[in-house]
Amino acid sequence: MKTITVRERHFKIEGVGADDPYFLSLTPDHEHGFHTLCEQFVAPDHVCLDIGANIGVKSLVLSQFATKGRILAVDAAPGVFTVLCRNIENSGIGNIECDHAAVGG
Repeated sequence: MKTITVRERHFKIEGVGADDPYFLSLTPDHEHGFHTLCEQFVAPDHVCLDIGANIGVKSLVLSQFATKGRILAVDAAPGVFTVLCRNIENSGIGNIECDHAAVGG
């Protein structure tokens, strides 16, 4: 488990495994550039899609900006999806919905 901070809110998240490179790279103040992007473009009532949501970090970030909107977190990998759902459930955030699906163009 690691703790990440988004807009002064702390979330405990878990990774897919002990050797998950993305999870290992996370720091408490991760994704600063994404936070800045959200501040500029995500309004409180927006609906946001996190396609390839992985373990849900960006979904959690988006939820703190689209506070009256919805976040759809989509991932196709069964093991990853299980961790994604657990991280979202453990966050206590009610505006994120997880969808186990693949998206292609």
